[in-house]
Amino acid sequence: MDLAQAIVVGFSTALSWSNLTYCFIGVFVGTAVGVLPGLGPVATISLLLPFSFTMDIASALILMAGVFYGAQYGGSITAILVRIPGEASAVVTCIDGYAMARQGRAGAALGIAAFGSFIAGVLVTIALFLVGPALANVALAFGPAEYTALVLLGFSPLFPAKFVYWDDRQTIAANPSLNPVTVESVLGEGSVFRAVLPITMVQGG
Repeated sequence: MDLAQAIVVGFSTALSWSNLTYCFIGVFVGTAVGVLPGLGPVATISLLLPFSFTMDIASALILMAGVFYGAQYGGSITAILVRIPGEASAVVTCIDGYAMARQGRAGAALGIAAFGSFIAGVLVTIALFLVGPALANVALAFGPAEYTALVLLGFSPLFPAKFVYWDDRQTIAANPSLNPVTVESVLGEGSVFRAVLPITMVQGG
């Protein structure tokens, strides 16, 4: 299936009435949650995840994507109106959006935020169409060595602080948290490190 056929099949699936309904529900719930500071899209998707077990795979993904996108926009509503970002991504919106709201242009700020979210979502979706297959092939080519390198890359910001700035008390307090994470990562048969550091005693996790 080439790219054009995949796009046609995707639109025919997404534009069905049932999937459009799930999309509307997800966007509505996500926007309502995004307005509330402290409740993000990750928590909402986690709460709605059990309801998706009996759903079709495409409908469940559309519902979760609607929750995510709705929460991203909902966080900008409180950021513009009351200078309280509902989401971490709406922090920068407080700078210009709240200033526009104080000038009596809250509607324009909300419209700009919605239009900007739409344009960015469309561009990202187009980029995913074009780059997604190549990225999927790269991800499937990952082996134990590549996953280990990614894990070590995630730990790398802590290493210079640990060895160079050891006198900093905050660094001393932060770095011991790396040790339990490292120990836990080598437990279990499906561990990333198990492929390069086999430990048969803890094979059961």
